[in-house]
Amino acid sequence: FIEQDDPNNAGNEGVSSINLSSNNLYGTVPASFWKLPFLSMVNLGGNDITDAGFTGFDTDDPSPVTQIILTDNSITSLDGIEHAPDSLRTLHLTQNRLQGSVPKEVCELTSLRKLFLSFNEFSGELPTEFGLMEGLRELFIYGNWLSGMLPSELGMLDKLEILTIAENQLTGEIPTEMENMVNLRTLSLHNTEPDTGEHWGKIPKFENLVFLTEIYLDGNSFSGTIPQRFLGNSNVTDQAVTIGFSENLLTGSLPGTLVKFENLYIDITGNLITDIAQRDCRQGKWMNGQVELFGCDAILCPEGTANSIGRQDSVEDECIPCSGPYEDGMGEVLGQYACPEDYDDYDYDDDTDAIQILLDLYFDTGGPTYWINAQGWADAFIDLEDGDTVDDIPDKKYITLDFCNFYGIECDADGEVLSISLGDNNMQGLISENIFDLPKLKRLDLGGNNIWFDDEDYGFGNIGNAVDLVFLNVTSSGIESFGNIDDAWSLKELYMTNTWITGEIPLEFYDLDTLEKFECVFCGLYGEIPPDISGLTNLKELVLYGNELSGFIPSEFGELEKLEILDLSENEFTGEIPEQIGNCLSLRNFLVHQETADEGLSGPVPAFPNLSTIRIIDLSHNSLSGAIPDD
Repeated sequence: FIEQDDPNNAGNEGVSSINLSSNNLYGTVPASFWKLPFLSMVNLGGNDITDAGFTGFDTDDPSPVTQIILTDNSITSLDGIEHAPDSLRTLHLTQNRLQGSVPKEVCELTSLRKLFLSFNEFSGELPTEFGLMEGLRELFIYGNWLSGMLPSELGMLDKLEILTIAENQLTGEIPTEMENMVNLRTLSLHNTEPDTGEHWGKIPKFENLVFLTEIYLDGNSFSGTIPQRFLGNSNVTDQAVTIGFSENLLTGSLPGTLVKFENLYIDITGNLITDIAQRDCRQGKWMNGQVELFGCDAILCPEGTANSIGRQDSVEDECIPCSGPYEDGMGEVLGQYACPEDYDDYDYDDDTDAIQILLDLYFDTGGPTYWINAQGWADAFIDLEDGDTVDDIPDKKYITLDFCNFYGIECDADGEVLSISLGDNNMQGLISENIFDLPKLKRLDLGGNNIWFDDEDYGFGNIGNAVDLVFLNVTSSGIESFGNIDDAWSLKELYMTNTWITGEIPLEFYDLDTLEKFECVFCGLYGEIPPDISGLTNLKELVLYGNELSGFIPSEFGELEKLEILDLSENEFTGEIPEQIGNCLSLRNFLVHQETADEGLSGPVPAFPNLSTIRIIDLSHNSLSGAIPDD
């Protein structure tokens, strides 16, 4: 998608905006690209570009670009970025292959407002030169391998509103200079994933951060009490405020200054807190209104009780009484995740089967390293590594582990997994075959992830074991074949857009008579659609846009009485449109436009007199001839 400042200008000199995201581009961006004189916005995200060509900025007249989006590519170098024009305000480089130290040259972009460097492989210390980026408003360097301590020079960024440097290997105390970041609204320094860093020391008061509404310090080793004047000068007491202090070494109770926040969500579970003031238990709007329902338990489970999240957030998720024995005074600690007593007689076989499957899914697809959202998963499996089993979970925590509260998991009333929805979560790799052994699994949404189920044909593995599976989304995944999909006898919806099948649809596929919706856009399909299409007797929607299917459109489509949407556009179909399409009495959309085809469909336009439900017909860019029928 290309826009020009002057639509009457036929030359490249008018190009102001280029959006070629998710287009399978690869290689190097030409250096000359960054010399287009009117270029303002560039979006090349979601491709496989290895070199951004920033050396092209080293010219007397670089493009006056203001926004560059190169997220989700394979870029390995930022050479030349220091020559970017002063007009550049936003630079997106999330999820590339940048390694080594963060180049100090990036810090020369003093006019930059937003910088996104998350999910790369940067290592070493954070450059002190970041303090020179005086115009910066948002800085994201989440999920790299940065080490050392936070540089005090960050405190010079007094215009910064969002600072996210979580899930690295950073250590040490928070510099006192960060009290000078007076416009900060969000601060993320949590380390909840395995093999990440550990901040320690006292939690600062942050009295000067009057606009701070989100602070995440979970999974570190902060100790002592929360300061009594914490956020004491806040100007946002009437707004929703989130404080994440879970899994540290904090003691004491909550400071009295927090009472002035009307809508506070504070997670202090997994610490050494021994008291909650009754005034806090009367703040009905706190914890998303759960304090109104559950009192103090909504903040922390009382002493001598526990559950998997350390507090109560639903009627069913009560804090469970423990019988001990406790050690080292832990019986007085609030917000514990598990009881210490022996559960040898507990029947947990069914739960451990599901937990093992989810554990395998987490580690097989790079959960600790790559997942964007691992809420619940990361905490549950923090002490484990790839190849571990349920038996390796310390202290038998699996007994109180509530996997139904994991991100993307939905269970029924009996705690059986019904749905896994982890789309666009940066999952990577081969999924263990036991995923289809969840006995009541109905929905599996893994679209937008680089995953597959079989290492031999990159197909669907033992999908036949999921006897209740009705919905499967593997859009934009690593699936490369239809292998074993014909075993999915209960499947109703299948979404495979942007998978690179590069082959024909196997005849066995047409035996899936439960299938109602099938989308495979830009899948590399070729060959002809056989008469066996009539076997999909319950089909309502078929979208095969943008493939290389050829031959005649089979007349057997006319036997699909429930068909509502038929989109065969941008393929290479030839011949006449079968009049039997008119027997699809539920048809609403019929599209076979073929702008990219050499010849296209030919012959007359059928009358289709019986299609009373039809709303859209698009047969453009074919070779149809004759008069349009009167009826």
